[in-house]
Amino acid sequence: MKSTKDPLIYLLLFLSGFLISCETILEDIPGDQLLDTRAQIVIASFISPQDSEVMVKVTESSPLFTDYKRSNAGYVIDDGDTLVSDESNVIPDADVMISNGTINAKLEFDKIFQIYKISTRSFPIRGGTTYNLQVKSKGRVAEAKCVVPLRRPLIASYSIDSVYQSGFGINQKGFRVQFRFSDIQNQTDFYRVRAYLEYEYLRPLENGESGVVYEPKTGRSAANWNGRFSDTDAYIDDVNRDGFVLESPAGIIFPQIPEHQVNFNGIEYNTKLSEKRPKIILEVLSIEENYRKYHLSIIKHENTENNPFAEPYPVFTNVKEGLGCFGASNRRIQTIQL
Repeated sequence: MKSTKDPLIYLLLFLSGFLISCETILEDIPGDQLLDTRAQIVIASFISPQDSEVMVKVTESSPLFTDYKRSNAGYVIDDGDTLVSDESNVIPDADVMISNGTINAKLEFDKIFQIYKISTRSFPIRGGTTYNLQVKSKGRVAEAKCVVPLRRPLIASYSIDSVYQSGFGINQKGFRVQFRFSDIQNQTDFYRVRAYLEYEYLRPLENGESGVVYEPKTGRSAANWNGRFSDTDAYIDDVNRDGFVLESPAGIIFPQIPEHQVNFNGIEYNTKLSEKRPKIILEVLSIEENYRKYHLSIIKHENTENNPFAEPYPVFTNVKEGLGCFGASNRRIQTIQL
């Protein structure tokens, strides 16, 4: 027969008492001190005088202590053409309003692109103006504001060189681009640089009377800077360089042709580049601080997300009673026909 002084008995008694005390502590926490677990409105909008539309992406967050849904995991960035996002939980019935302090305008929901938008013909975006954005949904109200930069920098010069990549059956021509631009004097400035290759490719169809007919399509691919597809080097400031000529990093661009193949009379036909000369499009954006902080935080967050030894990097937000970013740019565009 075992003695009641067995150490195992004491250990079990200690653990049962510890668990009971923990349960009591949890039960005693007042409800108003617990974290707010309601889903929040998430806004993403980046406005510019050079855009033909004001676009606003409105989604809903995945709060703590709720079932995680992949559809809520997306973030939105400005890629120069539209609002690019991962999968996201879109709110299709929100009330979205934009104002310049004098004129208020309502944005309509586009079911195809899942965004709210309004033409800048009816609601123009002007440099130096403050804009307010308000989103209402299910009793919640989220608001944000930004100031569009007044002036745009001038592109002073550029260099474009041919580069080649080969291997694994690929033999492709691309371009190395770099350009310089004049800083706006007597003020603190933030910039973002972008470069694109615009080209034509031919997609084979199987409906020709005498063989395969090729359908012309326009492709567009973006430069990656300093050998990286997403990098903070594309964001430049004029600290200690006010009024200087600033320089972009080196960018590499290759055409990205969608794969498509048809078999006609036993012969395989693939998508190919046409003989039409491509274009290089250079952009330098004068960006306000909200735009800069948000996009830099996205890059840093992505760079640390899969690193178990890195501290999580919080994503910047300037939305009151919500999440996301309402930012602005004023950009200079130069197109070079190659």
